[in-house]
Amino acid sequence: MDIENIGNILKEKGQRISTAESCTAGYISNLLTSVPGSSDYFEGGIVVYSNRAKINVLGVEKELIDEHTEVSGEVARRMAERVKEIMGTEYSIATTGYADPKGFGTEENPAGTIYFAISTPEGTKSTRLELKEGRNRNVYLATMEILDELIKSVQIPLVL
Repeated sequence: MDIENIGNILKEKGQRISTAESCTAGYISNLLTSVPGSSDYFEGGIVVYSNRAKINVLGVEKELIDEHTEVSGEVARRMAERVKEIMGTEYSIATTGYADPKGFGTEENPAGTIYFAISTPEGTKSTRLELKEGRNRNVYLATMEILDELIKSVQIPLVL
């Protein structure tokens, strides 16, 4: 994944990105800011690991989490929309999930399930991943998939 390419496209467009991360715990923000000049396109990131943080810091509605659980496409989408609003950016990324394939999960979303959402000027789309590697490897694999989708969304408008 060419992080520098994402940054260059955003800079050329005069647009910025923000993140709201749960299961990736700031890894995406770290990568987006790992290249010189990232302050030209990266506004900021929020790590909201707990439901309380998702509700109190990010402003995700408790009722949404109660209805769909914190590991859902609906919550990932709302996280992406809220961080975009809070940070005033054109693009945002959000992650939520059960990164540890041997950890907690549900019948609907077993351990290793990660949802991510990318919000663009055209709208917000969430994607579900089911990963079977170790915890750190799952975070890495999810992040690479997210950044691949981000570059597509930045280059070509998102089709909902």
